[in-house]
Amino acid sequence: MKRKLDFKDIAGYLPYYLKVLIKRNFDIIGTAIGETNGYMRIFGEDAEDYFEESEDFIKPILLPLSDLYRTIIHNGKEIVPIVELARICYSHIQNIEIRNGLGGKFCFVDRRLANHQFGFYFEEKTNSFRSVYLANYTDDIVINQYKLFDYLHELKIDYRGLIDAGLAIDVNTLETNTYKLFNHETN
Repeated sequence: MKRKLDFKDIAGYLPYYLKVLIKRNFDIIGTAIGETNGYMRIFGEDAEDYFEESEDFIKPILLPLSDLYRTIIHNGKEIVPIVELARICYSHIQNIEIRNGLGGKFCFVDRRLANHQFGFYFEEKTNSFRSVYLANYTDDIVINQYKLFDYLHELKIDYRGLIDAGLAIDVNTLETNTYKLFNHETN
């Protein structure tokens, strides 16, 4: 059975001005604001434009999961999302810095404790954040995972595979970044 876009796939993004593409005779970009009776409620670019559309006719505009590891602009400043996520997870470590890559994943260190190095990454296979203490390569518990997923929603990063399934649009493929256009910078 072919996967279909469901409201639960995008509900977490709604508080953060999720942009969607409405596919009709012509394309319209709007901001999704909620769902009523199986229809997505969307404001258009003009405040007077209001649409109620089935999930069949919309595609959310998201950043691909690979953007976790590259510099993006969010709220007017440059960030690397995986670094910010590590800071949320390890809020007790004040001086997190990137040391090097660990098989495509990031290795961090507490500047005060040279031997306190850990790898932190998102594992697509299990849809979970992982942390490895590098002194002995043991898994560490990743706390506050709900905060990490809330932040993924804020950044509009597609961790549910919607882009790969053809159910969402990669913002990087658009001629104009819709989030910059509307001053909701993410990318």
